[in-house]
Amino acid sequence: MIRGFKKLGFRLVQFLHPVHLRLPDWSIPIVLIVGLAFAYVSRALLPGRTIFVNDMDFAYASQQLLAQQLRLGQIPLWDPYASSGLPLFNWAPLFYPLQILLALFVPVEQNFAWAFLLHFILAGTGTYLFVRTLGATAFGGFVAALVFMLNGYMILRMFAGHFMYVYAVAWIPFIFYFAEKSLRE
Repeated sequence: MIRGFKKLGFRLVQFLHPVHLRLPDWSIPIVLIVGLAFAYVSRALLPGRTIFVNDMDFAYASQQLLAQQLRLGQIPLWDPYASSGLPLFNWAPLFYPLQILLALFVPVEQNFAWAFLLHFILAGTGTYLFVRTLGATAFGGFVAALVFMLNGYMILRMFAGHFMYVYAVAWIPFIFYFAEKSLRE
């Protein structure tokens, strides 16, 4: 009986091997990157949970106003509720396409958690592609992606509430990737 299960398990592992599934060599590391980013932020994605850290109290209010105005079809440029009024684009990434999509379709309480998840995935995927372009193995690219995706700068900026820094840093590997790719062609 046990031998049958071992044989079945071995055949399942053989079937799931990328050669038999005809998966590209980048698919497994990218799935692992997405899974690890999701595992890191997953508790904040649950209903009733949120990422709330030092400087984000003001950002949540601005994000609420941004989402409310965008759902009404207006472009909010001014926050009349903060102090005596402030330009909204200082606190809410008003012209950032990913944030606009999140403001339209994701509840405000989970907006930052989804934004951090997407940007951790972007950082990891971009690093993986860039390092692979430089000639690293799939495992080397995965390790580089993991190190960059969860580096101290990104994590500390997330917990400090400086979400725009995380948004900007996540795109840096793609800049290097496309620059390297264009120089090679």
